[in-house]
Amino acid sequence: MAEDAQVYTMRIDLFARADPPDFDAADLDADSAEQLQELVRQMEEMDDLEVREAEAQVYESYQFSICAECRRRFHEQLRARAPSEPEW
Repeated sequence: MAEDAQVYTMRIDLFARADPPDFDAADLDADSAEQLQELVRQMEEMDDLEVREAEAQVYESYQFSICAECRRRFHEQLRARAPSEPEW
């Protein structure tokens, strides 16, 4: 890339879709303290790699510096594939 060339920043954010949980009356009446304690225990036992993998399943972000030609190519490809309305 030439020093005086236009540079673009391309950011990609990947995140888990947050659909509302499906609860019924029995779920709402249940005492969830024991389940929460078990979840906390499992989380405390996770090593660093497991923590990073779990976090990546929820959210990841990438950032790239690209030239004008690459920006044009990405733009054309995205416009050709992107639906007019989000699918969610």
